[in-house]
Amino acid sequence: MTRFERTTNVLLDAFLNGTLAKGDCRACAVGNLVADAQNGTVKLKDDGYNSLEGSCTTNNHFWSDYFCTNYHEQSKYYLEDEFTNLTGIKNLEKLTDYSIEELAQIEYLFETNTKINIRFYCQRSKEEIAQDQLNGLTAVLNYLATLEENPSTNYMEEFKNHKDLVNVY
Repeated sequence: MTRFERTTNVLLDAFLNGTLAKGDCRACAVGNLVADAQNGTVKLKDDGYNSLEGSCTTNNHFWSDYFCTNYHEQSKYYLEDEFTNLTGIKNLEKLTDYSIEELAQIEYLFETNTKINIRFYCQRSKEEIAQDQLNGLTAVLNYLATLEENPSTNYMEEFKNHKDLVNVY
């Protein structure tokens, strides 16, 4: 299985299992990739204030020490010497099979191509949330395809025609 296929499967599973969310480092696209690489399980739970928050059985959000996207802007802490932890970055890259820059781009694309933050899921329909997340996933998949040596030309069609997604698109 290629890196592209593996990543697509992880993100599709997160979407279908309801563990993909904008605005929570444990449940966003990168959080789900890191959790999967660690054999962790992501969950969304009620935070007691009528909204949701992510949790994971492993520390799948340590990557946010290196980069973060908020309000359509990305901070890259690994570019600042005082924050750089080369061992942590190398472990993250080995774990996910993506460079720190590629992971930062995956996170940026998912977060900036979705509009509904996890804090507001309780105010939106499942259909609205699903469509919003698919916007983010589409941006991520288009980027991931550019990283492949021989990307399938019809990867997006295959994704949209996945048996579990047919009714969503």
